[in-house]
Amino acid sequence: MKLIGCQCVYKVKYKTNDSINQYKARTVGKGYVQQHGIDYDEMFMLVTTMKIVRVLLAVVVAKG
Repeated sequence: MKLIGCQCVYKVKYKTNDSINQYKARTVGKGYVQQHGIDYDEMFMLVTTMKIVRVLLAVVVAKG
């Protein structure tokens, strides 16, 4: 199997009065470069939030 690349997707969420509410970003895999049966039989994508990343970093710092 070969590794596939990934890219970040950015989106701006607006309020009803057209002011910016929040910015959102996520990482997605480039699944279009795979061929079924050759590169994969099943597909798994890890989805995470910034809360989880912060907790993991805090655990790493605490452990030294």
